Amino acid sequence: MFDQNVLAMFGIVASMFVLYFLIWLFWLRLQVHPRGTPVYRETPPDRFSPASARYLFKKEYDDVAFVCAIASAGTKGYLRAKCLGKKVSVSKGYHSTSSDLWTVIRQDDYKKKDLTEDEDVVLSSLFDCEETVEVSQDNQKLLTKSIAAHEDHLKKELDNSFINFHPKLEIMATIMYLICVSGMAWVIREANFVEGFDFLSGLNATDEKTSEKILQDLKKRDLLLYAEDYPHVYPHCWRSGDELVFKQVNEWYINMDWRDRIKNVVDEINWLPEWGSDSEHNWLDNMGDWMISKKRFWGLALPIWTFKDGSFYVVGSKEELEKLAVEGWDKFEDKSPHRPWIDHVKIKHPETGLIGSRIEDVGNPWLDAGIVPFSTLGYFENNEYWKEWFPADFITECIPGQFRNWFYSLLAMSSFLENKAPFKTLLGHALVKDEDGKEMHKTAGNAIWFDDAAEKMGVDVMRWMYIRQNVENNLLFGYGKADDVRKRLISFWNIYSFFCTYASVDKFEPNAQKINPKDYTLLDKWIIAKVNLLIKESSIHYDRFEADKLLKKVELFIDDLSNWYIRRNRRRFWKSENDKDKFVAYQTLYAVSYTHLTLPTSDLV
Repeated sequence: MFDQNVLAMFGIVASMFVLYFLIWLFWLRLQVHPRGTPVYRETPPDRFSPASARYLFKKEYDDVAFVCAIASAGTKGYLRAKCLGKKVSVSKGYHSTSSDLWTVIRQDDYKKKDLTEDEDVVLSSLFDCEETVEVSQDNQKLLTKSIAAHEDHLKKELDNSFINFHPKLEIMATIMYLICVSGMAWVIREANFVEGFDFLSGLNATDEKTSEKILQDLKKRDLLLYAEDYPHVYPHCWRSGDELVFKQVNEWYINMDWRDRIKNVVDEINWLPEWGSDSEHNWLDNMGDWMISKKRFWGLALPIWTFKDGSFYVVGSKEELEKLAVEGWDKFEDKSPHRPWIDHVKIKHPETGLIGSRIEDVGNPWLDAGIVPFSTLGYFENNEYWKEWFPADFITECIPGQFRNWFYSLLAMSSFLENKAPFKTLLGHALVKDEDGKEMHKTAGNAIWFDDAAEKMGVDVMRWMYIRQNVENNLLFGYGKADDVRKRLISFWNIYSFFCTYASVDKFEPNAQKINPKDYTLLDKWIIAKVNLLIKESSIHYDRFEADKLLKKVELFIDDLSNWYIRRNRRRFWKSENDKDKFVAYQTLYAVSYTHLTLPTSDLV
């Protein structure tokens, strides 16, 4: 007994045959000629007219083709036009319009030698009896007759030569259509449960009746807790929104049974945040083999050559490729190792002697990215120079996907080649999203372009936003958030403005006088102590790559300096006499505002 899905497949195919037969009878009944697939000549034939070009361009006849014939005959000197005045004219295919009344006059020297066949048809039909034809409603029959004759001629002349429906193409199209239908039937079959699934065997997985049977079975066994309709998530193109259908293809993989070598170097790295190490280990524990190929044209051409016996050979260098090459080396020798040049090279297998060609696949981009520490620093060309820079002190990238992409690729390459980590410290950061926490997309209308942000926010505000952000959390980026940051920067700007304004008026010169530590007030000592503490903490945060913590403490210091020190000491700056107390106040403000990031602690006390 045939499987029900096989019967369904045959039923669909048979239905398509019946449908095709009925359509064929319909065409014969109506004597409709299928226009079919255009088959163009490489070059136009001799005496090819503008009207013929118009016909082929549109793949049908229209009034423009008739006008082209008239205009072409006119340019060759066989016609001339004369305006007789204003009148409403009507012709085939045109609506009534207010225009000039024209006549078309055949010249006396009319000869057929320079005219194309279709142009001769137009002139012969127009000037059958008269030498002058008025383009008006009165001559509609004559114009229509001429247009019809022209159309008929072009169809006979061009359809069979240029727009010929080839019988082989018809057969091929029919076969391809049936194959597609059969493929659909196969997909339907593949959506069925196979043998071994008890009562589900043979049932279609997408059928609502199947879902109901599953629910009934769960209910019968007292395993059903709750049931509700739930929307199914289906893959879509992120650009167009079109639904996607997965296609199974063969790809190339690297056997990763040596992953323990990668695990050993993970712990050598300073991961920021610390849980990054656990994430990388989790990926290494659960990953499969490494897929390294892509069905693309652009990319790193994989150095894999295949042979008729099903074997393959991986070429290790350009020098080895030259030795193995038996064809196409001259087309590749001075080119980069990319398509299409490398595809010309055929090699002879060193063991079997078979001739093979390179696979069409290119490398996964992360495969290429993993060799950056080696390819950019002359690993093979100047190894001593490479050793000066390897491993890198610091790298940074977005963390959501890079544990299994760039981070993993770098670790894999370095572990295999050098058995050591390719970098000392890794800073992983979260994403930049809009103010509402949504991903920015041009199609969603919430994207903010850099030029616009720099113009409206200011680059200093943008820098401040990025630096003070905890790298573990997504940055909510927008103009509202920027306004909050700008307020903090304004406080810093006000301190600068205050000092410059009054120091300029009083002609203050830094370090012009020697200050006795006893001359400092309690507030002076307090703000100096604050800035010394900030310097100490800054060094710690710098060493730990904790820019966000550093900047938040800077903000607190700015608040202390502005709202406490300056506000409490305004009278010292405002008094008229330039005494020692005013100088000490200026010197303190200058030191903590301008030099605290570069001067040792002792210089401030």
